[in-house]
Amino acid sequence: MIDIGGVGDITMSWSYGADDAGPALEEVAVYLPVFERHGYVAFDPQLERLFDVERDATSAKYVHTYVQERVFEKHGGAPAARRPWWKRVLGRD
Repeated sequence: MIDIGGVGDITMSWSYGADDAGPALEEVAVYLPVFERHGYVAFDPQLERLFDVERDATSAKYVHTYVQERVFEKHGGAPAARRPWWKRVLGRD
């Protein structure tokens, strides 16, 4: 998801339930040059620096995997291994 906020910020987020960060980073590689041509820069708060797809893709994938593992440790595994949230809320199988 790419969110263009009202304060001049653009936020890209992805699901930590996704097994692979690669597809999201491929999208970044497509769209980031467009934003850069219009004066925007990409900042990665996890890496604490301006984001360059070629330089930082491997680090971003590592951060994704690391956070995903911590989330699954704390909350009981991948979402696909559990019933969907709406079934849990409604008490359905």
